[in-house]
Amino acid sequence: MKTYLPYVYAFGFVPPKRVRPIVAYSGGTLEVEVPEISLAETGLAASLEYIIERPRQTVVMPAEFRTWNGSLLARVGDESFPVFKTSWLPTEPGGRSRMPSAKPLYGFVMGDGQRVEKYLWGYEGAVDYHEPPIGEVTWSHRGRDYAIVKRLADDLVSVDGELWRKTGFAALCLDVRPPLREGAPLWASFIQKPFGYLPFARDTAESRRFPATRKMFDVSQAERLVRHAGSTGAGWHFRSLVVHDPDALAFDGERDFIKDAMDYAVLTAEIAVGEMSVSAVLAWSVTRSAVERVTTTDDNFTDGEIEAFRLMASEYSGENTDMIRKCLAGCEEYMNDPWGRYGSRSAPAREIQTAGL
Repeated sequence: MKTYLPYVYAFGFVPPKRVRPIVAYSGGTLEVEVPEISLAETGLAASLEYIIERPRQTVVMPAEFRTWNGSLLARVGDESFPVFKTSWLPTEPGGRSRMPSAKPLYGFVMGDGQRVEKYLWGYEGAVDYHEPPIGEVTWSHRGRDYAIVKRLADDLVSVDGELWRKTGFAALCLDVRPPLREGAPLWASFIQKPFGYLPFARDTAESRRFPATRKMFDVSQAERLVRHAGSTGAGWHFRSLVVHDPDALAFDGERDFIKDAMDYAVLTAEIAVGEMSVSAVLAWSVTRSAVERVTTTDDNFTDGEIEAFRLMASEYSGENTDMIRKCLAGCEEYMNDPWGRYGSRSAPAREIQTAGL
């Protein structure tokens, strides 16, 4: 199915008879072919019910994940539009969307979601120029935003007239930030990885990304999540979870968290390697090699690599020292979890590494 995905980008240019550049917005259209399949071609991987808190009511929404052609699929939608129909997409360049909101489709990936939403709905004031302006263009975000929308388009599938999106994984999530009130249960939910674009991730211009303040577990570890969050915390966001295809939902949240933490520490400490002790430099080198080595789900970190991370984090005293130690403290919580795979063989967390969390 051929369709068009408009996008809005910012750019700077110097108008005639001006010296300083000004910022303006323009729009573009990406032509894509969305595969059309039937629901019978997909396999049910998991079904669940999640909770939406509204001012005067609590709504229980159903959701499901399916598999197709080796990929995990999730519906494009949100609490306002749980189903995004392919008929809502423009069918010609510069055409209008048939729905007043594009947020379920674009999600958080666009820097200015409201402007894209207005542009899709045909609001002329959303952009300043439909064609290149007269003057010198000094900088433009067109290439970046085009690449974002292209990646979004590559992961779209039309299933019986509904728009679905390929997703990297689906996992149980525990928010480990301190609760707002004492004794409150930890925040538990069921999440999915976006279509592939994450600001400040390794595949973008800025690769330093501090690990999120949350733990993610495989869907088969529902009992483990409930032990951490408590039944009340788990019930806040989802109430039922039925897994029909565990292999399709397999996700190693522990390994990925440790990898992100090591990666952040290596990149942050790189500028101060020459000022560290010999043992810390060696530990930094081992940690960097570990991040580069662990690239697939079959690889994992060794005890020596984890110990090198401990040594580097404890001896490093440069910029963002506290952040690196917080990274290590998050790993220690994973590895000291009595219900986790590292619980039986990890060293105890040090007080200096967990202070301030």
